Amino acid sequence: MTTRANIVVIGGGLAGMSAALEALHQTRNAVGVSVALLEKEARTGGNSAKASSGINGVLTRTQKAQGVADSVKAFARDTERSGHGRSNETLVHKLTEDSTAAVTWLQKEFGLDLDVLAQLGGHSAPRTHRRPEVGGKPQPVGWGIVSALAERLGAFARDGSGRFRLETGARVTQLLKASDGGVAGAEYETANGARHRVQADVVVLAT
Repeated sequence: MTTRANIVVIGGGLAGMSAALEALHQTRNAVGVSVALLEKEARTGGNSAKASSGINGVLTRTQKAQGVADSVKAFARDTERSGHGRSNETLVHKLTEDSTAAVTWLQKEFGLDLDVLAQLGGHSAPRTHRRPEVGGKPQPVGWGIVSALAERLGAFARDGSGRFRLETGARVTQLLKASDGGVAGAEYETANGARHRVQADVVVLAT
């Protein structure tokens, strides 16, 4: 069976769900543009759903509210020091420079209560954002984040517009090649062994 989507995202963890949501946001005014998310497991979330430490970010509203002096430069320095000279400088800068926007997006767009700060190993300032305890018990950070994103994607899948579809239990086996050598989609296998193809203009690997 062959279907089509303008944008295909492979991987339904935090990165993949974020990519799918951003694709939907960026194309919200485009007529007929669709996004498909392929996840090999029975549910989205991936390893991100099990994350418990928190999400690191600098210059966030939480840091400002608590009077924490921090900077992108300090975050990058700590990250590179922890890598003992093996860190990819480009990726370190991407991680640290985008950390403010990442935490802000989760707080403003999804109302996540990332209001608790912790200073974990390797960090020179409290910048690991966590959720407050409920009834004396910690709230799982990763589960809270992926649940919020999954709920939003579920709403898109159910709104009847056809803009988004989620395929779980879909293990991608190969990428489809275009005549010009580019990527034109993906082939995947479902739990019952059936093989499917989805053609696409854009393929995002988030796995």
